[in-house]
Amino acid sequence: MPSSTRSDDSIIFVATRFHSLARRPGGVPREEAIETAVAHLGELQRDFTKWLDEELALLIKAIPADISEVSAGDPWLDAAYPHCRAVRDVGATMGFDLLTFAANNLCEIIEIVRAGVECPIDAVDSQVQALLLARREVDRALHAHPPRGSSKGPGKSEKPGGGRTPPKRA
Repeated sequence: MPSSTRSDDSIIFVATRFHSLARRPGGVPREEAIETAVAHLGELQRDFTKWLDEELALLIKAIPADISEVSAGDPWLDAAYPHCRAVRDVGATMGFDLLTFAANNLCEIIEIVRAGVECPIDAVDSQVQALLLARREVDRALHAHPPRGSSKGPGKSEKPGGGRTPPKRA
């Protein structure tokens, strides 16, 4: 029976192409690589709010105003889902957890409806409202920590989502 303690002799290191590339001389020091990545992320954030407003506007536009229930056969689900998924995925990459959380909730609602569960449109509307609130948090975060190379931070939209709001339902 093997003992509960292992010695370093039992660990086998496999030389892979990645390891050889990572260990070769002439690479960028870790601190410099992190600094460069942070600066690059700051550059991306400048365009992020414009992209986000466009995606939210397309998402809202895809949701019809004249429905009260959502069911699997609704064609707008296929039109709305890619925008919701994009906001979820890019929001996570850019570090906006609340935005990602709200977009993920809407993605999950769309997925369960596609699977055959009917739900009231209010469930969708509430998540769109949560996305619009999260959009405001993006502005607050970017103004609190403006991207590198920017003295003022990104421009603020009149209204999140390109000035669109979800339609009022009866």
